[in-house]
Parts: sequence; C-alpha cells; structure tokens
Amino acid sequence: MRARLTCVSPQGAAIDMDLSTCLTAIQREQVREEANRWIKRLRLVPFDGDSMRARFTYRGDSLWWFTELYLHKMRQLDIAVETVLALEAARDQHAPGRMRVSTVHPVVRSAAVAFAAATGQAVEIEGTAPVARRASWNGLLVGLTAQASRLRPAFGRRRPPAGRIAAFVHTAFWRAAALSDTPEQEHYIGAVLAAIADRAGGDALTCVGVGPRRHFRARRWWDPIAGSGAGPRVIPIEHLAPRASLTGALDMWRRRHDLAEGIVSGRAIRDAGVWHGYDLWPVLKHELEEAARVQWPWSARAMDEAGAALDALKPPAALTYASRATSGRSLPATSAARRQSARLLRAPTVEVRRVSTSDDVSSRTEMAVGTLGTSG
Repeated sequence: MRARLTCVSPQGAAIDMDLSTCLTAIQREQVREEANRWIKRLRLVPFDGDSMRARFTYRGDSLWWFTELYLHKMRQLDIAVETVLALEAARDQHAPGRMRVSTVHPVVRSAAVAFAAATGQAVEIEGTAPVARRASWNGLLVGLTAQASRLRPAFGRRRPPAGRIAAFVHTAFWRAAALSDTPEQEHYIGAVLAAIADRAGGDALTCVGVGPRRHFRARRWWDPIAGSGAGPRVIPIEHLAPRASLTGALDMWRRRHDLAEGIVSGRAIRDAGVWHGYDLWPVLKHELEEAARVQWPWSARAMDEAGAALDALKPPAALTYASRATSGRSLPATSAARRQSARLLRAPTVEVRRVSTSDDVSSRTEMAVGTLGTSG
C-alpha cells in the first residue's frame, strides 16, 4: 500500500505512520485469506436465475475461472481488504479522534471512504484525486495484437512435425541460445520436456509457443509482428491458428464494453461488493469490468488458438503447465470442450505442476509418458 496514515487524538496529538505497518505478519496473511474467500464467493452470486460461474461462458466453458485469475493477479481486492484491516488496527491501537489518509491510490481511497462510512470514524483523505479510470488500453490491445500477429511474413514457416506429444510452452519462458535448440531451454519445465523427449523419442515432442515473448512490464507494441524469438524448435501458435480461427474471440473482443456493463448489473452482484459491512463496491465493480474488457477476450483468444493448434497437430496427448496463467488454463478448457463435442480429438491433456527436484522431474515424466502410452 502506498499510503500514509496520521492518527490525531482528541487532544490534538498526531502519530504518523505508513499504513501498511499497522498490520502484523499474521494480519497480512489474513488479508490474502479474506480476499481469496471474497473472490471465491463471487462465483455463486445469482445472476438471471443462474450463478455467475454458469452464466458467463465461452464455447461451453465457464469464463469465471479466468475472472478469478484476473482478480487474483491484479490484487486490487487484496489492497481494499488490507486498507480496511489496517485502519481497523490503527483505530483499535490509537483510539484517534480523527484519521488522515494521504494517498493517490484509487483503491486505498475507496476503502478509506468505506471504512469511514461503516464505522463513523472521521477520516480525511489527502492527495490528488486520480483521474477517472478509462476503459483499459490493454483491452483494446488484445484484439489489435491478435490481428497484428497474423501479419508476420510467411517466409520460413515450417510444417509442424507430427509429434505424439504437443507441449504448449510459454514463449516468455524459453531462453533462446545461438548454438543450441533443445527442450532444456524452457526455463521452468525444461528438464521434464528433455526427459520426455529422451524417453519417447526426439521426434515425439512438438513444442508450441504460446503467449507474449516478454514479461508484461517489458513488452513493446511491435512484439506481435516481430515474432516470438524463441528459436526454430518452438512453433508460434499463430502459425497454427490463422485469423479465421479467432472469429469467436474477436467477436467477444468487439463486445467487451457490453460484457463489462452486463457483468456488474443486478442487485446480487452489487450486494456482493459489501465485505464484512464495508461497501467496497466501487473497487469490485471496476475490477469486474476490467476482467470482462481484458481477461475475457484474451482468454477467448487463447482458447481459440489452442483449439486451432490441436486441430492442426492432432496429437495423441498434449502437455501444459502454469495453470494459473491464461494460456495454461486455456488448453485444458479447449481440450475438454472438443472432447465433449466430439469435434476432433480424444487426446488426454497432462498438466505439469511445480518442478523443483530430480524426483519431481522423474514423477512428472512418468505421468506424461504414461498418459501417452494410454492414448496410443
């Protein structure tokens, strides 16, 4: 939290502190737990006679998991909860006649207002009020980059090898090297990929690159056109998913503002913005709108791209990881939808979780190769 708190006693004595220091380590852990519970409760909020989780779907798969992913990733609800708990702790410890919160952070300001309204505590807010937050620029970029990435020159594109395992790897995690092009170059599960290639045969593994080439803070506008930079072993998913395969995702992108308006309509979701008696609806409303504008179109794009790649490669088995990222979650969702509709494949999907020891490498490899064996 970027905020200063001044507690002023009835006699006029002032105590100044960083607001975040008002919480103990145990209370900071409570913030995460409370925010998690709040986010999880939202999935069951009624909407048009259904739950939020069942109401908002894409190609038969719920978008609510991606909504929760966005809320967890952005942590704005965490900041709101943290602010309220910190103000509670400061009030209980110092018994101030009035409080003064100095911040420009919009969530801290909203939470401080909610605290004052719920408790009757006098709270002054200092700092330049932020400009009203506009519809996210990132939401616009989702559709623009989806189309721009299909403008890459076709020269040099290779026909994908007919590997028995399609490994969907995150492009940003692939460490390019001038003199090598091996599975070990994947930063997180490279050892597992190498072991699978060794056990199943070098030609059995096809690596498909998903996601942006850089961490979000280092991205540049020209990245979608410039290419992945991951090396010849990794096939960019855009090479397997032409623009025509993104019809549904681009339609959702064009409707993102209507979806943002829809997700925050209704009394039930409005009531869900009240956390333990504190009306934090302005915070929740903004985050849900942004999830619909940014996360949903991006998730739909990732699902369509994964589906097109599965259609093109027709692998007996697919492997993914980082299920807390959009690309990691989109493959199981897409694969399940295709199995349910019997449109294409019966391929099982293996999700590789955390790998930190040689035993982990061995067990994850056995799982993946075992799945490959059962799939033929």
